[in-house]
Parts: sequence; structure tokens; C-alpha cells
Amino acid sequence: LKELLGQGAFNWVIAAQKASVDGSKIKGAIKLAKPSTSRDTFVHEFKTLQRIDSPYIPKVLDSGIASVLLNKTEWQFPWFAIEIIKADTLEEEVEQHGILHKQEWLELAHDLLCAVSATHEAGIIHLDIKPDQILRHSRRSILVDFGNSTMANVLDDGAIGISHYMYASPEQVNPNQDQEDLGYESDIFNVGSTLVYAGTGVPPWDPPSRSGNIRNFKGSLLTRMTTIPPRTEGLDDEQKRIIDLMLQTNPANRTSAADALDLIR
Repeated sequence: LKELLGQGAFNWVIAAQKASVDGSKIKGAIKLAKPSTSRDTFVHEFKTLQRIDSPYIPKVLDSGIASVLLNKTEWQFPWFAIEIIKADTLEEEVEQHGILHKQEWLELAHDLLCAVSATHEAGIIHLDIKPDQILRHSRRSILVDFGNSTMANVLDDGAIGISHYMYASPEQVNPNQDQEDLGYESDIFNVGSTLVYAGTGVPPWDPPSRSGNIRNFKGSLLTRMTTIPPRTEGLDDEQKRIIDLMLQTNPANRTSAADALDLIR
């Protein structure tokens, strides 16, 4: 194990390496479940990543269960290793260096839509695409963190909600929506919202007041999303055309990842 790369509520991510039989070193990023993490949810993310083959999504390298004896109690930590990508997130890049120029924006859109197309071809919905889930490598952008992903039209161990409502789709923030009915279209809306942030530095809509409970917050945000046009000042007509195809309120009117990718190309 090397340095800690990051951590969330449920996992640690640690840089690591091991020796192969020929003496060469295999490097990767180990995702290690914290004791509070559901084993089923963690295994679900591992199996999800195994199903997707794309240069714009980290590859799974290895997995296992680490047993640690602490105060005469044996703790078991499931883990899996993925391709290591040391890079800033899109959110960090925009905060530190400003919005993306159009060519950079188009390259980001290309890479992100390639990742989403591969995900959808595998029958999977990511459900939590946002600026801090995109690593900005010098040669490509990488979509990470499939902990919330789910098989399309199935409520399974991955369908545990979203962590940032400002990039979510209307159906995700609708308090009356059955989450099992979410489709690929939600990811398209997530991508469109993220691309607005990349080109303007802000999400498409301002957040409502946080006073009150989460149901009221989601209801207020849904009203804004369905009655106020998204904020796209600073984007040119071509960029706005692409965004408009993704941020349709009605999921049936949104473009597919494959068609949006053709437009970007």
C-alpha cells in the first residue's frame, strides 16, 4: 500500500502496487470498503465495472478480502483494484483554472459520452454523473465511482440515491418518482448538466433554500427545472444545441448517448 488517494463515506481509495511472477510491478488504485459499507453494495460496484469495457472507465485489475485481527476480533475488508489514474477532477480543474475552452469542452463531451455509451450498452445506468466523478487525465477524461449504478429498470444494490442533486435529472429529484423506473435518459441529463458546469462554471439551475426537509428541497428544485430554462450564458450556439438535446424535461425527448456522440464528432 502507498498513499491515500481519497475517501468517502463508504470507501478508502489507496495507491498500491504488487510484484508479478516475472518481477515486474503492477500498479493500481485499491478501493477498500469501510466497515460500515454494505458488502452487497460493494460487490455490486465491482461486478458492474467488470461488465463495462471502455478506455474512459477504469479497468478492474484484481480483487480480494483482507482479514485484519484487531483486539482479538477479525475484521474483513473487501477490496478491488482498478487502473490508477492520478488526476484532478473536473470540479477541481474548473475551480483552479476556470472554465473549459470550446475545444477542451468538446473533447470532454466526447470522452464522457463514450463512457456513458459503453455503460448503457452493458445495460447499466450510472445515476450519479457530476463534475467530481470525472478525472481529467492529460490524454482523456475518465468517469469513475459506479457505487450508485444500477441495471436498467431494476432496483438493486446499487440504486442507493445520488449525492449531488444539482446535476440530477428531473425524474431523480421528483419525490414521487419510483426510482426503479429510472432509465438511461437520466444519465444523459446528468451529462448535460455537467457540461453546462464545464462551460460556465456553475450548474444549470441555482439551488433552492435548504430550509425544510429534503422532500421539500427536491420539490422546489423540480419546479425550477421544469419552469425555468437552464443557465447557459457563455456557451455558443453549437454548445447550446447539444445541451438542449440533453436537458429536455421529458425523458422521452432526450437524445441518446450514441446520437449525442455522433453530433460531437
